[in-house]
Amino acid sequence: MSSHVMHANIIGHFKEIPDGHLHTAIYKSLDRRLQRTVSISKMDDYIFEKMKFYHPFWISTMQVTYDRGLLLPFKIETVYAFVDAVSGYRDRLTKAWPVTEDTFGTVPVVDRVIETKEAARPYFIDLQNRWSRSYVGERPKYEHLSLELAYMPMWMISLRFQTEHVSVIINGMTGVGEEELAARWAGEEWHRL
Repeated sequence: MSSHVMHANIIGHFKEIPDGHLHTAIYKSLDRRLQRTVSISKMDDYIFEKMKFYHPFWISTMQVTYDRGLLLPFKIETVYAFVDAVSGYRDRLTKAWPVTEDTFGTVPVVDRVIETKEAARPYFIDLQNRWSRSYVGERPKYEHLSLELAYMPMWMISLRFQTEHVSVIINGMTGVGEEELAARWAGEEWHRL
């Protein structure tokens, strides 16, 4: 992690998560074995470090044109997608993420693996190919309206349970655990195109 970037696009903003909600999110992020031995009401006793950080994502707004042959002439819709700039994981968004320009201050920033727009484009093309396979009829046409790098606020919470040390990742906007996303950061499977 580094903190050398000063101005950037930020997805949403950090929320100070109320303790009750944070404790529930942490509890849900733990594996079943730990859940059986941990009490949500005593979660403060287990937390020994909370760290804010920013995680990079490439975000695209695309216009998709569906040619439906003899049926209605065609259909146009706007879709949103993201590529995790560390793991390469990619998927569709149900709605656009709110992005504003801001400064990082002293909050650490995760270093990108996918550095440039040109490096991110093949990931979006792979995503478009995946979507097209599920479409019956002529392949839809995709036009990128925008492609930008933005950083999502996150929390890393370190916990100590007797002899075990566990870290969980919590989304800084929603307060939801991001253990599946975090598990992909060390892997290479999503970099295969």
